[in-house]
Amino acid sequence: MSAQLSDALKELLDSPVFITVATIQPDGSPQVSPVWVKRDGDDVLFSTTVDRR
Repeated sequence: MSAQLSDALKELLDSPVFITVATIQPDGSPQVSPVWVKRDGDDVLFSTTVDRR
């Protein structure tokens, strides 16, 4: 399912911006990482690395 990005959100994603992504670790505890995001057309890209859960 895809969603249309509003012009305001596109403008925000075109500037340097960080978000917080929360996941659940294998033991059930929460894990939170700040990551950068940007826009490629209507796709939102998240920064990932091998060291991040």
